[in-house]
Amino acid sequence: MKTLISLASVLLVSLGIQAQQYNLAPEEGVYGSLVPLAGSVVSANDYVVSGSVYTSDGYNHAIAYRLNSLGNILWSKSADQESEFQAQTIASNGDVLMAGTSNGRMLVQRLTVLGNILWTKVYDDDNPDDYSYVYAIVEDHDDDIVVVGSKRDNQNVSGSPEKEVIVKLGADGSLLWAKQLSALSGDPGAFKRVYIASDNTIDVFGAKGLASSLDIMVTKWATDGTLLCSKKIWSASSESLQDVAPYEGGYLLAHNQGASLVGLIKISSSLDLVPGGAKQYYLASGGTIGLTGGITVDGSSVLMSGWIIQSSPMRSFLARFDSSLEPAWLETVDTNSYATVRPLVTANGQVMTISTSSYQAPPVFSNRIEMSAVEKNSGSTLLGFCEPSTVLALSSFLVSGFDQDDVARTVEPIDFPIVSTVTFSDYLFDNDQCLASAPLPIELVSFTAKAAGNEVSLEWVTASERDNDYYTIERSRDGQNFEEVVRVDGAGNSTSLISYEEVDALPFTGQSYYRLRQTDYDGATTVSSIQAVSIEAVLVVYPNPIASGDVLHLPIEGVGYEIYNATGVLVKRIEGSTRLDGLPAGHYTIRLISNPSVHTKIIVT
Repeated sequence: MKTLISLASVLLVSLGIQAQQYNLAPEEGVYGSLVPLAGSVVSANDYVVSGSVYTSDGYNHAIAYRLNSLGNILWSKSADQESEFQAQTIASNGDVLMAGTSNGRMLVQRLTVLGNILWTKVYDDDNPDDYSYVYAIVEDHDDDIVVVGSKRDNQNVSGSPEKEVIVKLGADGSLLWAKQLSALSGDPGAFKRVYIASDNTIDVFGAKGLASSLDIMVTKWATDGTLLCSKKIWSASSESLQDVAPYEGGYLLAHNQGASLVGLIKISSSLDLVPGGAKQYYLASGGTIGLTGGITVDGSSVLMSGWIIQSSPMRSFLARFDSSLEPAWLETVDTNSYATVRPLVTANGQVMTISTSSYQAPPVFSNRIEMSAVEKNSGSTLLGFCEPSTVLALSSFLVSGFDQDDVARTVEPIDFPIVSTVTFSDYLFDNDQCLASAPLPIELVSFTAKAAGNEVSLEWVTASERDNDYYTIERSRDGQNFEEVVRVDGAGNSTSLISYEEVDALPFTGQSYYRLRQTDYDGATTVSSIQAVSIEAVLVVYPNPIASGDVLHLPIEGVGYEIYNATGVLVKRIEGSTRLDGLPAGHYTIRLISNPSVHTKIIVT
């Protein structure tokens, strides 16, 4: 464990900023809290945020809304029965998947980014346990959906332990299987985060509570619900696992220890602690902190959000850590607020925090959501002003899904088999209970994506291949929604080192993300870890200046370019290197048609 360091002594100066604020429409009769709990970046710089709103009828109601980086609300919808969205992700086709609870039952919904609801399902079972929280929802490589959370005896909430729950659904919401873990001793705590490994197995992170400690745990599941592995990652007095994110081929875990420390723990893809990968920091000298927002990994940067109390009032914070997990900067929002959504990183390097802000004490709440933005690398304020309150008008949704008269056709009973072989108290740090998994279709030695001028060089090496049909290079602007770049034949079967090389000649400009997908002869796939690449938006042309009638050499042949004069008028379209005839002397801009942000200036003499 790293020696504890006061973050205040190593960070840049923490600057207080204000934030964009939103109220609910007065006609809704809202006097309570509006709490965002999950968010995703969609359509470049837009966001879909979900959570709950507490209204004058005395209940929480699930809420979802979409807004852009300017703070404009594009659509917003709310449920009309007691419910709450608590987790969210973006599906491979761009749909929004949201999960939460409704009257002690698990609630899952699929909708488009335009706000069109595709389906809503509420899942229940026959025992007296209620879902106390749904912490995470993801999509696997087969487009199935995995949800994790916890259940608690609704007859004895204060005295009963939480039971860890994992549920797998089809893309249409149909139930595939559900598991509930019960420990022989101690409190299993709750499953907090879930990710899909490259071989399509399911990695689930949680905690196990005992009388004197709380152990951070990880379990691995096969696609059919078989428990493959369960092991302890970390243990200390008063630990609290808050968030997990993929990081450098493995995972990064964020946790609170007590009331004054935050911790970052790095583990490998084999779920082992990386040597020197556990660090702790004080974020508030003499104060308390909470990681209510969580962490987001963006390339080699780690962004963390939550709340800090050093003196009244509470403040939201946003901090950045570098690739060595050392602190880079800290920003706070100077209102009585606390970040409740993971930091959202846009395509242009803007980092958004979304918070809940309380302006009056209970029982008369006046809570609002707040949106703040900083520049990722420097932490400088981008959205640091407070405009007049924007009305968040709510349109009703989920009416049939929550109407008591329609329960028979919207509630689907499920069976939770007890996995009695899992005994959490027996797990030791150096003696995990892991089963041997099936051999991987490929043994991937390395996969790298690097900028090479205006192109991206893609290289990967395999040590062995089994029934391997082909590879697909995929890229993404936001690290969530990927598209195919190129397809390369695999070796079929091999036991020797094989090196592959490809080039993306027309990459995205700015920050983008690449991954390698491998496909078997039977259609099964595995996916590599994600590589971040940054490309400057500049064309390299020569000669420059150029005389009229000379040949202008361009970096990519056979693609379209446009030439504009100094007043912005299109004067010529060309494909690749060409002789510039008929252009008067002057300054011109040449742009790549497929990506106009890639351009440069030329001078014709």
